[in-house]
Amino acid sequence: MIEGILHPLITPFTEAGDVDEAEFRSLLDGGLELGVHGFFLLGSQGQGPTLSYEERARVAAVAVRHVKGRVPVIIHVGTTDLRSTAWLAQAAEEAGADAVAVVPPYYYSDHPPEEIDAHYIGVGRATSLPLVVYNNEKYAGVNITPAWLARPGSRVVECSPGQAAAVAGLATDAGFDEALVRRDWAARPRLVVAGLRR
Repeated sequence: MIEGILHPLITPFTEAGDVDEAEFRSLLDGGLELGVHGFFLLGSQGQGPTLSYEERARVAAVAVRHVKGRVPVIIHVGTTDLRSTAWLAQAAEEAGADAVAVVPPYYYSDHPPEEIDAHYIGVGRATSLPLVVYNNEKYAGVNITPAWLARPGSRVVECSPGQAAAVAGLATDAGFDEALVRRDWAARPRLVVAGLRR
């Protein structure tokens, strides 16, 4: 199980608006030097949804190649649609990522539960990597409830800011035995990662 301090690293840009790969590698090194136990890349803080799919695949490849297995790398691959999300998940797997994170498909936030299920099942079929359910109601417009979470048997939920109090409820109501809560590194409680064990 991936656990410990997972750093939601920002994605730096040049003045021209391109990903600054040199600075990105430097930030990865900084996190490693501080002792983080893993990286959570291309989520909200990492500006993933603002990048092109090709840029996201490139960032994933650069990160995995630079980290060289020293700590796990989780790549957020969520998009508005299954085809694009599956493509990014496959790109992350080809790059050597340790897991992928997927936010519910956003913009069209009126999906019934069965459509959300179909989305996650489709991504799961596209990759053999562990899949992290990324619950970010503010931006996705969908809240992953304990009842929903219990059905696919998910093992890990990544919660966006302000949801720490919901973690215990998710764990209990979804039938998990234990909830491990880790806050963002540098004592800034902007991100909560909950690893849930059955």
